[in-house]
Amino acid sequence: MKIKYLPLIAALLMTTPSLVSCLDSNEVVIDYTLESSITSFAVGTLHIDRVGIDSEGKDSAFVDTISFADYPFTIDQTSRIIENKDSLPVGTHTDKVTTTISYDGGYGFLAYEKNGEDTVWTSTDSIDFTNPVKFRVYTYSENSVIKGYPYTVKVNVHQLDPDTLVWRNFSQSFDGGNLTDQQALYADGKVFVIGTHNGTTLMQYTDVSSYTPDGWSTVSGIPSDIKPNSAVTCEGYIYFLTIANQLYRLNPSDMNIETVTTDVTVTRLLAGATESSGAVLYACAGNTNGKINLADGTWSEDTQSVTFEEGANFSSTVALSYNDQIHRTTLMIDNQTGNDTIVPIYTRLTNEPWVKINTSNLPVPYLENISMITYDGKLYAFGGASKASGTTLTVPFQYFYSSEDNGLTWEPMLTKVVFPQETIYADDTETNLITESFATYYQNSESEYSCTVSTPEQELNAEGALNPSCIWVVWRDGSMSRGYINRLSFKPKQW
Repeated sequence: MKIKYLPLIAALLMTTPSLVSCLDSNEVVIDYTLESSITSFAVGTLHIDRVGIDSEGKDSAFVDTISFADYPFTIDQTSRIIENKDSLPVGTHTDKVTTTISYDGGYGFLAYEKNGEDTVWTSTDSIDFTNPVKFRVYTYSENSVIKGYPYTVKVNVHQLDPDTLVWRNFSQSFDGGNLTDQQALYADGKVFVIGTHNGTTLMQYTDVSSYTPDGWSTVSGIPSDIKPNSAVTCEGYIYFLTIANQLYRLNPSDMNIETVTTDVTVTRLLAGATESSGAVLYACAGNTNGKINLADGTWSEDTQSVTFEEGANFSSTVALSYNDQIHRTTLMIDNQTGNDTIVPIYTRLTNEPWVKINTSNLPVPYLENISMITYDGKLYAFGGASKASGTTLTVPFQYFYSSEDNGLTWEPMLTKVVFPQETIYADDTETNLITESFATYYQNSESEYSCTVSTPEQELNAEGALNPSCIWVVWRDGSMSRGYINRLSFKPKQW
């Protein structure tokens, strides 16, 4: 109902002799008032685009309906802006929205702007909130209609799926040529890669603090006989071993390299962690396991020991467990023997020895060149095709395998946290796009890659949004693929 007809109704309601006031352009313009306010706002049941899994295991699109009646909207009475600070899920339709609104206009009424004119609001109206809509409260005073100042109502919807992992590719080459037997690590805003080129071990790095790698540079002065896959990070430093079992430490801030003296011959590094006594390296000394206290180089042997075969590749992660004094370290060994189908996984808590996890219920499959990372509070494993005979997992980088219970059970991620399986454009300008599937990148790299996760030291960037943790996949030629989950970069809510 257009407002120009309402004075007739108002006259009946107020039992006044006459009410000639009208909001038509031919009538007297009514003054604004600040004495009428919108006091609450809510939306009703809305349609939302969804993607599910059909009977064949493929993505299937459908439209769902969800009630958003309890979704909070904030009313700023100073600026007269009403909006939901926490945006509605991506894919929510806002072109036909019913609303529940309260206002303090007494015997007045509420109106919203439609097609350039104010229209009386009712709770059954289907309103298009694709763009902000202006509402105002009208009140009656004797023989006049008092027109309230307008409120601007915004129904915000996420434009990106918050739980989707998005990828971008960066074309660049290693300084000096391809690297094989790669191991990637993150420290001081840089991705480091240790690898072999023409029989010589090289260490290269690229600054990713701006989320765009700036090209590879070679770390000078490193030993030429670094053990492949021997490096670990601990409290900002990179530790690694040589073939002669000499322990070194790299300071990534100034690229200074120095030897580390220990009271045993360390034959393998497993992970770096922080215990109550300070920084330690979990390591092997021959057939025994233990830890090196980095404050003085002393060795403490585990009271209970497991055997880690020399030469097998592995991935290790360290994460907080119960509190800031207890860490959980998880170790995945790439050491298939015979036709093993279950990857061996070990774990230890601060000040405790290694324990092998029984993953027989929901294991991660034995994949070629398997990698494990910690990301978004979960463990993820991935790699080439399955090593087990008779398997259907024949495509490299087919799935992320996720564990939310520290490696006890695993399941493949079928949607959202996935690898590119086809051409994906990174942005509207189609720059820095991923032109191939990860399986193709892997094959073109002759099965050579490495992976690490960057963790920014500064939580917020200059725009006030979060600096997200990123997954970095480094290919044989030095090109890189960066992925992060959208919601990890969203601007913090301001209530």
